[in-house]
Amino acid sequence: QNYVSLAEDQRFEPRVFTPNENAQQYKIKSAITGHGQEGEFIPQGHFINLNGGIAEFTWTVWSECAENPVFPQGGTWIYDRAGWCPGEPTHVQTYEVEGIFLPGQDIELDYGISTNPIGDSRYIVNHQVVSYGPNNFQLDAELEDVLYPSDKVEYTRFNPRCDHPEIRVKNRGSSGIQHLSIEYGIEGSTIESYEWTGNIAPNTSRNIELPVINAMEWLEESVFVAKITSVNNESDDYPNNNEFLSPFTPVPIHESDIVITFKTNFQPFESSYKVYDQFGTVIHQRLGNNLSSNTFTTDTLFNLNGCYSIEAFDTGDDGFEFWANSDGIGYISMGEIGTNQWLIGDDFGRFINYQFIAGSLSNIEDNESGVFFNVFPNPSTGLFSLVIDGLSGQAQCEVFDQMGQVLWSKNLSDSYISDQIDLEHVPSGIYFLTLTTPSQRVSKKLLKH
Repeated sequence: QNYVSLAEDQRFEPRVFTPNENAQQYKIKSAITGHGQEGEFIPQGHFINLNGGIAEFTWTVWSECAENPVFPQGGTWIYDRAGWCPGEPTHVQTYEVEGIFLPGQDIELDYGISTNPIGDSRYIVNHQVVSYGPNNFQLDAELEDVLYPSDKVEYTRFNPRCDHPEIRVKNRGSSGIQHLSIEYGIEGSTIESYEWTGNIAPNTSRNIELPVINAMEWLEESVFVAKITSVNNESDDYPNNNEFLSPFTPVPIHESDIVITFKTNFQPFESSYKVYDQFGTVIHQRLGNNLSSNTFTTDTLFNLNGCYSIEAFDTGDDGFEFWANSDGIGYISMGEIGTNQWLIGDDFGRFINYQFIAGSLSNIEDNESGVFFNVFPNPSTGLFSLVIDGLSGQAQCEVFDQMGQVLWSKNLSDSYISDQIDLEHVPSGIYFLTLTTPSQRVSKKLLKH
């Protein structure tokens, strides 16, 4: 509808609503999209008023499109719009209504625009009043969604990934939730446990970040499993919605040192990138405001071991390259040393996230220098026998965990033949055994049951 017809109550005039006598809870849901040159690209204030007086609910209909999960696209996909973005669902505004809708008392609902749009301003408007009876259960935690790892289109900005899983829990009970026991992991593999504390009010949702999973668990296409096993240290009154299965795509693997190439455009102060380890620590960064326009930088990251993330940012919300501006051409790419690079991102709007596993992941037993390098039994319950033959000169043998911490180390010489590696004191999982000689570095995975 044209904004004049809305502002003057020619459409969506005030209407009287009679509450359901059996209802105990109410929500108002509103979905509005703006169209026309001014209606689409200019934010406007909207309101819903109940029984006159000051409007109970006011909001600005506006959506930030630079984080659109469907990217890149043709056209002006990065431009912010009134209530929608290309390829995304319309934003729905939801309000809980308490103490207003009373049985036997009619309610007048009035919707309108609180500002004065100009020009071609048209709106598609949808409002719903939803009534509910009482909550069916006192304790009812629903595992509503898995944000990552996930193959869902709406989460593609953050997937695939190999660090912290994140879930969404909704409280569908009448009592608040202060504690959750959660089991999670990759289907068919090790299941982890986590005790969450906080507060989730009735009828609200909360995202919960779970502790890091062993990075090697993410190497194959599989299904992530999360399950709520108790609520407030009690059994859930309705356990049928406590589990969620999330298929996911594995992250890329890089077995050698990586090279990152960063080309600035004509607005370098808008652009930057950072490299994080799986705990969110920045291990390397390039800030565009320290660089010149239209220049290349090349950085090599050595001795990586575990899960890492490259995040590129553009404060102008138009990526490093976009057809409808004069910023020029920029990009970020990466590759292993001695290989061709591939594009991480250029036309990405506000940011792009690329996660990968790097380190000595190969299962090499021999190398060009003639050194024989083996461990058995593998898998093991904790004790591994190490055998080395053909070593010439000094070398070092080390066992690393996923965080790159050294768990076992030995300085080697020509006479070194065998030894025992004791990992009985560490948790089950995958570890890395690395032999470093003056000429090269060879590795293999150790699997402890």
